[in-house]
Amino acid sequence: MVESSKNFFGHLEELRRRLIVILCSLFITTTVCYFFSDRLLLALRSFCDIEFLYLSPLEPLMVKMKVALFCAILLSVPIILHQILSFIIPGLTKKEEKVILPVVIAVSFLFIIGAALGLLVVLPYTLKWLSGQAGGEGVPIKALRAEYVLTFVVWIVVICGAILQTPILVISLIKIKLLSVAQIRKQWQYVYLGILVFAGIITPDWNPITMLAVAIPIILLWEISLFLARLIR
Repeated sequence: MVESSKNFFGHLEELRRRLIVILCSLFITTTVCYFFSDRLLLALRSFCDIEFLYLSPLEPLMVKMKVALFCAILLSVPIILHQILSFIIPGLTKKEEKVILPVVIAVSFLFIIGAALGLLVVLPYTLKWLSGQAGGEGVPIKALRAEYVLTFVVWIVVICGAILQTPILVISLIKIKLLSVAQIRKQWQYVYLGILVFAGIITPDWNPITMLAVAIPIILLWEISLFLARLIR
């Protein structure tokens, strides 16, 4: 009883230390990123060809802080993952350890690719189309509220990063035997229909060509997931 109590409080102390490391990392990176926030906002404005509006005296400061915090979280991901893994790996078996490390690496890699595609491909096109809806015939609005644009950017990054987790999700469901490749293959019509509906919902102009441009990469990811699931089964 005494020994288990010592182990419990020892784990709590280790958890506290690792949380402090994560918070210190976020504080330092946020402080550094804040001094570059003006350049980051200028790059975003130039890349998307828009101007920012500020509707309150505090809004410029809040926007810069949000930019700094968002970038700090992205930069701190390696440290955060290292601290989390360092805390949980000692309690895992060797078999579990061999599984979790590749999964974490794959999740991080796919999220980075998705975030990059969101920023470089999806964001400029979507902003251009959406701003053009209120500007008349072919005359897009050039000035948008900075806080809303920043929130929109974060959502684009998160959604695109999450979409590229499809292989991890499918393989995980098959590995834990909730689904099988054969079951998924039998229901392929419903899967493809669901993907098309999802693409139609997130496509800003409901254009069939644009919808297919969104749906086809997701379908390819789905098929790659099934192919990989067969290989590692």
